[in-house]
Amino acid sequence: MINVKLKGHEYRYEAYQILSLFYAKSEIVFNMFESDIESTFDTQLSLVECEIKSALISKKLHVNILDKKNIKNSIKMTLLKCLEEFTGITIPWGILVGIRPTKVIHDYFNKGLAEDEIIMHLTNDYSLSIEKCNLAIEVAKKEAVFLNKANKSVSIYIGIPFCPTRCVYCSFTSNPIWKNQDLVNCYLNSLLKEINSVFSYLKDSGYNIDTLYVGGGTPTSLNVHQLNKLLSNINY
Repeated sequence: MINVKLKGHEYRYEAYQILSLFYAKSEIVFNMFESDIESTFDTQLSLVECEIKSALISKKLHVNILDKKNIKNSIKMTLLKCLEEFTGITIPWGILVGIRPTKVIHDYFNKGLAEDEIIMHLTNDYSLSIEKCNLAIEVAKKEAVFLNKANKSVSIYIGIPFCPTRCVYCSFTSNPIWKNQDLVNCYLNSLLKEINSVFSYLKDSGYNIDTLYVGGGTPTSLNVHQLNKLLSNINY
């Protein structure tokens, strides 16, 4: 069990993202009274600090208190550096965690940064290894062909927030379908109303749907009649 105390901030999700790289999720406990690890945001000093007191390990970063992204990244970075030193484990992707790590690289592309400048930012601001920097840039370049589209082209995501079971690593909005069968038809009816409304707006506004993605959750957790009802109403 690892007890974690947050002081001066409530960025529990960001802290949890980094902690779960080193510990099983069942071992992580956020505790206000006792702690093995303390993550502190001091607004007076504009400082983020992480401490592992038993090992006399401390990492600090000065932050812009008006920049929420800077604060979040600094909380993650100080945690990462403390835990890497404490455990001896190096995380090659650094703090660049989540479902679309190349998003930050596309932002750099849009700002006109050269590859060496992007690598500098990725290594300094996100603690990526050079190998992962090169991989991420290569993937982002291939994605750019599909992402750079006309202004009137959009992609639609239709979410089905039900699954056969709940995976322990999942961060999506989803619920075990066997516990929530009474909600499925109600959700589906509301979803179809939203689909019809959005599709009508897009059509009237001259938008073209480039990609339609049905995700979740697990869309096939719906039974055959529910899935047919959904798919037969997707008409644009």
